[in-house]
Amino acid sequence: MRQGVLYYNRGSRCLLRLLVSLQSLRKFYAGPVAIASEDETPKWFQDISGAMKAPINRISKSEDHVLLAKAGMWKFTPFDLTLFLDADTVVLGPIDEAFSAIDRKGCVVTRFADWHTHRGRMRARVEQWSNVDAAAVQRSKEYQWAINTGVIGWARGSAVMPAYEAMTRRGLGIGGIT
Repeated sequence: MRQGVLYYNRGSRCLLRLLVSLQSLRKFYAGPVAIASEDETPKWFQDISGAMKAPINRISKSEDHVLLAKAGMWKFTPFDLTLFLDADTVVLGPIDEAFSAIDRKGCVVTRFADWHTHRGRMRARVEQWSNVDAAAVQRSKEYQWAINTGVIGWARGSAVMPAYEAMTRRGLGIGGIT
């Protein structure tokens, strides 16, 4: 498949949020959607997601931290161009521009509201990664805008996603990364 939206699910805690996100997405996007789920989902969820043309693809259960599992979603997408959305994302407009950017650049991330990496809470979060990759932390603070890994897009074969997964694995292995 050329392009599509991918959601990730573990457990049952975010199923209702995922359906709200999917409903908001369907107001602006009629294309392919897939849900990568580590767990069996209840029949009511299967029925509703199926009615919204969002098939559930079972993936192997991971013992990894959820942030690492999310960073590895590039391995489970059925799409050439993937727009990954966290289950709590509400779509407020058309997403065509995101797919165009993914096609042009290979990987795109979105800004996290008006949060900045050079001050406050986000600076503290970014600085947790200093032991993992100090140069990347410095570049992040210079860039200043916080990114939202709950809305990220990539093209199949992009080197960015395996590198992102590897960096997340290193960060979680060192500890203190939240």
